[in-house]
Amino acid sequence: MDGSFMSASRNIEDASPAPENGAANIPKNKRNRKKNKRGRKRIFNKGMYKRHFTSERSFAWIDKFRALLVRFDRRDLYFLNEHYIAFTMINIRRLISEKG
Repeated sequence: MDGSFMSASRNIEDASPAPENGAANIPKNKRNRKKNKRGRKRIFNKGMYKRHFTSERSFAWIDKFRALLVRFDRRDLYFLNEHYIAFTMINIRRLISEKG
């Protein structure tokens, strides 16, 4: 027990070391802006974003299949057929999850 620290305070924050001014040791956010950014605003097209997200999501689904990601097959036909099997499995899983 000798040399151990014990606080009689009920508040845990009183026991933890804190800076004198009360500010935490967290760096200031550089992006916390009061004014708008300079330059042209980005163009955002909702339809284009939706199509882009759909294609990226389908690539992510395909990447779940390691054999397709690494490409062990030497022939293109086998590689394409494995993609068809993967697409079929993705669609079957989706149909099963919608029913259940």
